[in-house]
Amino acid sequence: MVPRAMIDSIAYPTNIGRVPDATFPGAKGKWWVTSAAFNGTSGHVFFLDPKPKGTTYKGISEDDDYTYENIRFVDMDLDGKLDVLTARSLSNSIGAKGELLWMKQPGGNGHWPATSLHEGMADANFEVLERRNKRYLIVAGRKYSTLGIVWTVNKGDKFLKKQEVRHRVVDNYGPYNDVQIVDIDNDGRFDVLTSVIKRGGGRGHVLAYQVPDDFLHGQWKRNVIAAGFDIDGSPGRAEAFWPDPATRGKMRPHVFVSGGADGGSYILAPKGNKGFAFSKMVAAPSYGRIGLFDIADITGDGRPEIIIPQEDKIHVYTFPKVGGKKSKDFTAHNPMETVKNPKLGIIPKTRYKDNSPKKPAAQTRAMSFNPVQFPMLPNGMPMLPMLPNGMMPPMPPMLPNGFPMMPMAPMMSGFPMMPQMPQAAVGQQKPKNKIPTKLVEGPEVQLKSTDLTSPAQDERSKNGPPIPYQLTEEGDIRPGENTIEERTIFEHEMFSVTSGVYDGQSLAGEECDAMGRQLCTQKQLLMGLNIENPGIDSWLLFDSRGKGPRLARMKKCQVADVLWEGYECINGVLESSAIKKAVLSNGLCCGVMSGATLTDSYFPHKQLAEKGCRQQDKQLCQADELLKIWGYSTLKSPFWGWIAEGKLAKMTQNCDPNSVLWNGYTCFAGKIEITAPTSEISSNAPAYCCDNDLKPGFRKSSASCLANFSSFFAMLFAIFYL
Repeated sequence: MVPRAMIDSIAYPTNIGRVPDATFPGAKGKWWVTSAAFNGTSGHVFFLDPKPKGTTYKGISEDDDYTYENIRFVDMDLDGKLDVLTARSLSNSIGAKGELLWMKQPGGNGHWPATSLHEGMADANFEVLERRNKRYLIVAGRKYSTLGIVWTVNKGDKFLKKQEVRHRVVDNYGPYNDVQIVDIDNDGRFDVLTSVIKRGGGRGHVLAYQVPDDFLHGQWKRNVIAAGFDIDGSPGRAEAFWPDPATRGKMRPHVFVSGGADGGSYILAPKGNKGFAFSKMVAAPSYGRIGLFDIADITGDGRPEIIIPQEDKIHVYTFPKVGGKKSKDFTAHNPMETVKNPKLGIIPKTRYKDNSPKKPAAQTRAMSFNPVQFPMLPNGMPMLPMLPNGMMPPMPPMLPNGFPMMPMAPMMSGFPMMPQMPQAAVGQQKPKNKIPTKLVEGPEVQLKSTDLTSPAQDERSKNGPPIPYQLTEEGDIRPGENTIEERTIFEHEMFSVTSGVYDGQSLAGEECDAMGRQLCTQKQLLMGLNIENPGIDSWLLFDSRGKGPRLARMKKCQVADVLWEGYECINGVLESSAIKKAVLSNGLCCGVMSGATLTDSYFPHKQLAEKGCRQQDKQLCQADELLKIWGYSTLKSPFWGWIAEGKLAKMTQNCDPNSVLWNGYTCFAGKIEITAPTSEISSNAPAYCCDNDLKPGFRKSSASCLANFSSFFAMLFAIFYL
């Protein structure tokens, strides 16, 4: 089989898939491609039309410097035409941002106008959930370490105006890889499967979230189903699948996990038919870079194969029929055995855990192409042959942000390199009956990155399954690699609670740091309570600033009371206590402003506010400085405070630049609310104080900052978020 170049004009493609035939009536067989902004190029969304005489393509995105990684076809405005829903990320020398948006299908070859739905949560991966005749967007953000939901309050469920879009942050556990909606615990309800990448002091875990009936306001329960990924950049993506598709809805799925930067790949085999317990098994020798894995039935036997390109090989692994029956489980000692067979013949091995010749009740086998030498492309990448169905998985190096880097090499074969099954159109026709709550997934195949290593040749296989959690004598859960963690979800401008429980401030502080926050100080606790009482009545670890290990509880109390030795009531709203014996508690994390502080004192006018900042060896912030600080900060919207323009400002998650809530009110860049002191807002306010070590030339005159809106819009391209 001779590969042919289909197109070589798209730099750094990140993903590819089939366009649903219903998208363009009368024009079938189209593909979509997303690409990355890298090395001076801009990423875009393209439609490809492969034909015998050549491939034509068209870009439908217009903004430069963005990276796109995934799209879905959804009728967002319910006009009968499928639109493009996508998430993108922007990175430059100043900062970065993520954005969820959709592009309206015009019909014909016209312009695809884009509508922004939300900024600051989604940057790459998302999934569409339909429930009770409404669409919800489950988003997983890498840069913002956020899992969340986006929906519209439009009565017709049309995503037309950004002002009608609402969002909820579900969790901030770490940089999320992706998201899959699937029933993990076999209880007939959908769960959310995802993984988080280890970065610095963070954790590398595979997670499954149990979604409550009221998933917009109810409590989500997080379950760690695999851990032990200790290398920065690991794990990669996770995908649930059923070795025997006939058992779907009857048995729990297996989960295939790319180890990402640790050079491994893993199978999570379910333990029992209920719950979230898995055995983590190493799959096989890693000897080089891998591409994007796919799980699909390429042999036509009704059972899935796992396809992984790696260096000069393409590995294909499958489940056999054993003793006339289909095997539904991987064997615990060797989840995928390798058989060399270039003709895709399946030859089971006979070497088992106890080295006996007898066949076990369920035996797994696998197959792999024999290693061969392939011709090299001009960019140094090997030219790989196609799989039997025409698929050609690539072997991309990775960009620093985790995106696969695909240089200007041709996309080979009669089909694009990373195929997906045709996606079920979402929202094309509004159903008249209520949508059942039981999840029914379409045939779409997610593309995942991994490689395979042999347990017999890899020391990691000796580690065995993850360590289960242990209980203390008091019945508390001691953190372990397989701990099922449940977190009370609440939305607060300042506070969040650690997922783990700890016996001291140091470890709790490390988890807060990994969240981009810090272990709360007493001062921050009182400030947060002044914003809003989050309703947490548990004893939690906080930063006692050298006073020894202490716990705090947000509860009304009497200042004069000393209920026990080491007890203290602070301002009548906060209890604090010394820790007398070892106890495991959650830590309370506080959002931080990076590059600025808010003074404790309140000032009636700008001049005194400036003096207050000088006493801290800082200067009164300008509005454009707050915009920069917004992207680097996990604390938003604490208080109105003085800024250098002689006005009051407040950082917020989202505001409407077109709104004028009262005379003198301005929404700056959708993130900073600004007002002149009025009867609506008291002029007695703290001050925003910025560090003095800002880059030369960054500070601008206050007159030009707000008066000249044309220069403001130009500035937005130079200053943007993390």
